[in-house]
Amino acid sequence: MTNEEAYPILSFFIEKSKKLENSNFVKRISNEFRLDIAIETGKPIFINKIGPDEENIDAFLLTYRLFIQDNENISIKNLAKLFNSTIANIDERDRFNLLRNSLNSFLSANSHLTIYNEDITNRDLMETFIYGNLSHGNNKVKKQKFDLWMSRYDAVDILWYKFSEIIFQVFSVIKCINNLCMTIYERISPQIKTVS
Repeated sequence: MTNEEAYPILSFFIEKSKKLENSNFVKRISNEFRLDIAIETGKPIFINKIGPDEENIDAFLLTYRLFIQDNENISIKNLAKLFNSTIANIDERDRFNLLRNSLNSFLSANSHLTIYNEDITNRDLMETFIYGNLSHGNNKVKKQKFDLWMSRYDAVDILWYKFSEIIFQVFSVIKCINNLCMTIYERISPQIKTVS
């Protein structure tokens, strides 16, 4: 990959990462994010979720999807091409691959939620919310699963809380990758010829 090819990708990644960082979702989850559950004998379970609301999440996801969808040139998967090229030095490549591998391990891990006898991974929960409801309505399997989960009125707030937690963890990795992108961007910027 040449500097000229990498430059717009890095620039776009940095721009969109900053947009996520400045979002109301990140502000709300950073300031106060908790799930209160009270169980008392003879009383209904009390669940109170404090943190980002659906509007914050919807706005966040418009940009967030760019980092997780393989058809986007700034997706973490596609960014591997840049970091495995000569644009990145060995340390930058290794740090990127470590972050990417850690993220994949986190997404493959059990979410510690079981719904209708199904253990749910972090990736499955994230993708069911995104592709079954929030971003795309055309994935029938994900949509059916999302609707089934939402039919559990006693679990809705817990599921939304866990989903917010997962996408915030992914954002934390995006932020770390952004620091690597900025280092490379600043290094190659003087070498890019401006067209007048």
